[in-house]
Amino acid sequence: MAANRVRTVASRVLAALAGASALAGPVAVADIVAIDCHFGAEACLIAPDQAPLPNPVRPDPNNGILLLWREQQNVLLPRAIRINRALTQSDAFVDGSQIRAGTVVSSYYVQWDPSSRRGRVSATLYFDDTVAAAITQDQELFASDAMVGLPGLDYADFTLRGLEPRDQITFHGTRVDIQFEASSPGDWVRLITFQTEGSIQDNLAQSCAVTVAVPTAPAGGAPAVLPPADQRLAELVARMTELFSKDGPAPRIHIAAGIGAAPGLAEAVQSHLIQRLGLLPDQVQIVPAGRFGPGCTTDPTGAPVVALTVVPPT
Repeated sequence: MAANRVRTVASRVLAALAGASALAGPVAVADIVAIDCHFGAEACLIAPDQAPLPNPVRPDPNNGILLLWREQQNVLLPRAIRINRALTQSDAFVDGSQIRAGTVVSSYYVQWDPSSRRGRVSATLYFDDTVAAAITQDQELFASDAMVGLPGLDYADFTLRGLEPRDQITFHGTRVDIQFEASSPGDWVRLITFQTEGSIQDNLAQSCAVTVAVPTAPAGGAPAVLPPADQRLAELVARMTELFSKDGPAPRIHIAAGIGAAPGLAEAVQSHLIQRLGLLPDQVQIVPAGRFGPGCTTDPTGAPVVALTVVPPT
């Protein structure tokens, strides 16, 4: 199998398996394209591309800047996450006021505080994937910081982070229109995109080594057991296998337990995939931890190899 074909197919694999991050670096499912300022802001910027990333995030920046930054990308949610607004309630990933556990999401954070005592801002945010939900209230923002917020960024958890009823968010697929009015301490909102078929096909990557956070049932020191309801992992691998099979032999999946994994987690994932997908044992093998390196490889038969490191959610 030619190396460039392995890499082409691997780009789809990484998008399909996007549970946490590639070992060689994060792989974005969606990204920020641009911000169009209409009125009210002295500038509309993307951090850290065009402005410093605030750390800590503090109330009352008083700078009149609408600031947008990327948070965690390709997160496999270990548990449901509460949201306040959604593009549609009919989405398979949305259950009432929450996004279902096992959904792969990417997150973005918006900050606005006028330079004067009170001010309004109107802008359009452009992404290259559909923005499907928003987290706009204090408690939901606090609860989602650890799951989708940037590690190492101090969100400070001050009150009145969220939006008020007069603040507007309008979803238009990959475009989001916002109109905020703020005084002290300002306005913040978290925007969520879901993994889509379009992003799987279009995403480009250079590595077949990925790390996936796998929810497990409480084991009390016994070997880990995947909850029966955890079907998302199998669905992701099934999609990966389908994409690979279009271009060549079925892939071999090599599973290793990462740092903090409960005893038997790799074996539980192996069993789960074999049972759910009907794969043969030689297609899903356990290998020693730390063996994987960046880049795509093939086995002696020419079948592509995907290195899957499983870790518990943090």
